[in-house]
Amino acid sequence: MVFGVVYLVLSLKLLGTELYGQLSYAISFALMFSFLSDFGLQQITIRELAKNDWLEKEILNAAIMIRLIGGIAATILATVLCYVITPEQVHLVALCTMVIIAQAPCAIRFAYEHSLRLSRLVLIAILGNIITVLAKVVYLAFGLSLNVLVCIDIAGALLVSLFFALTYQLEIKAFLLNINLAVVRHLLKNS
Repeated sequence: MVFGVVYLVLSLKLLGTELYGQLSYAISFALMFSFLSDFGLQQITIRELAKNDWLEKEILNAAIMIRLIGGIAATILATVLCYVITPEQVHLVALCTMVIIAQAPCAIRFAYEHSLRLSRLVLIAILGNIITVLAKVVYLAFGLSLNVLVCIDIAGALLVSLFFALTYQLEIKAFLLNINLAVVRHLLKNS
């Protein structure tokens, strides 16, 4: 949190009001479509994990797939709508919504929440956020474009997703990415 506050102060000072406003607009626009990757999936996934422990891998794979498809839909919808409303912001909005796609594998955190292994969850999230904020501070020092800043966010989201996946792989020793469409349909039906 401290790193986030430091980054906020630095970004306000170094970006200036115009660039910071453009970035805030793009992030806000992208966030309006983030619901497409969730649909209440977190609560449903945790409930299904509680009811069906032996299907943990299948449930997590289904949740990742749903979030991935929802993130792609959010990116397409936000980009098209932004192109119609404010075409000069379309590239930045498209990049901001791609963060949603990069966060899809973070559905693995639902398994940690279900089994109350929250210390791992918090540690992974903090580590990923510290690395991302440090990269953003370096970005601000060099004064690169806003597109590069958002690409750092995408890389940060991918890094956190990778941390979750690796930790899960090492702990559970279960390979993900084996999609069971029946489980996907069940999660979607309940969301």
